[in-house]
Amino acid sequence: MKIIDAHMHFSNIQSFHKVSEQSKVDYSLAGFQSEYNGMIAIGMGLTETSDVFPSSDTPNPMKLDLDKNPENMYVCLGYNPKVDLDIENFEQHITKNTVGLKVYAGYYHYHVHHEVYHPLYKVAEKYNLPVVIHSGDTFSKKGLLKYAHPLEIDELAHLFPNVTFIIAHFGDPWIMDAAEVASKNENVYVDLSGLIIGDETDVERFKVDEFITHIKRGLVYLDNYDKVLFGTDWPLVAVKPYIEFIKDLVPTIYHEQVFYLNAKRVFKIKD
Repeated sequence: MKIIDAHMHFSNIQSFHKVSEQSKVDYSLAGFQSEYNGMIAIGMGLTETSDVFPSSDTPNPMKLDLDKNPENMYVCLGYNPKVDLDIENFEQHITKNTVGLKVYAGYYHYHVHHEVYHPLYKVAEKYNLPVVIHSGDTFSKKGLLKYAHPLEIDELAHLFPNVTFIIAHFGDPWIMDAAEVASKNENVYVDLSGLIIGDETDVERFKVDEFITHIKRGLVYLDNYDKVLFGTDWPLVAVKPYIEFIKDLVPTIYHEQVFYLNAKRVFKIKD
């Protein structure tokens, strides 16, 4: 089965290096090439200029920390709303390898529909790029959850009806809210990345009825697997056991859509 990981990372962030010890991931280019052999990856641009993310002075756009992206890795350019958007400069970084944009809601303390983001959404509309928005729990204790709630995206989808938005992490723990926002708004999708942090043992530990039901309720309520994208949030979790975990969540008949076709369509990835 063809697989597109619609949400992963390759950035020199200290917290990513630390969590890779928990997930037992080889967080290196060689590790990526081994773990993603035969797969396509979409990396979320993220940069820090200090020891903590988010860094207030990180220039736009935030990209992947690679001299050259592997052929099977695309990028969503990250945006720092604390730095004025130089649109002309930003647009120069949009290449054939750019398939989307990324907003780190909750990490930066702005509502996603705040005017500080509007120039970015206009760029997304101009280039027909989807916007992935962090939603749900924040990996950093400095994040503010009120800015990362999936209900924030309802107003945003209304303001920019011609832009496609992806609610990252299914808005966990507010999965039912994320499902409602995606159900209501034609231009909103969800990804299933980052629901678990850790290695194969941790993934197995979360295969309990309470957690499975927590996620499946949202999938059943949404009732539209054309709007669901597979992602991992690598290096937060080992790829292979996480694939098996998501396979168990999604009915087999929809595997090709969730693991490949939806991301291929939304991010306009060519074979």
